[in-house]
Amino acid sequence: MTMTDLTVRIASIEMANPSILASGILDETGESLLRMMEAGAGAVVTKSIGIAAHDGHRNPCIVETPTGYVNAMGLPNPGMEEFADELSSVMPCPAPVVASIYAASAEDFAVIASRMEAAGAAGIELNLSCPHASGYGM
Repeated sequence: MTMTDLTVRIASIEMANPSILASGILDETGESLLRMMEAGAGAVVTKSIGIAAHDGHRNPCIVETPTGYVNAMGLPNPGMEEFADELSSVMPCPAPVVASIYAASAEDFAVIASRMEAAGAAGIELNLSCPHASGYGM
């Protein structure tokens, strides 16, 4: 039996398949990123990372509605330096890592992007539209 080649290339990032773990709750640590890769993700996107550590919103951050669930985490993250160390600890990875980043200025986006690239990120996702994180993005 011949296996179908599912290889996908986006810019310079090559993935074994087109399934990408989106930024969210399964991508907060290097170990959780590795677990998603081992489960078959073609690439993973990290939790959104900022310059400095941020606690996010107080719990509860998720509520059930009649039509499903709604969450508003508030961009909790350990900050770029701690997360860069976390990311570096699992490099090289079996699949590409895209770092999701957020900032209040173009200059801060550049600083975080550079730090995540140095830690091993293959690509950068700009979080420009988090609707509940005042002062960040658009």
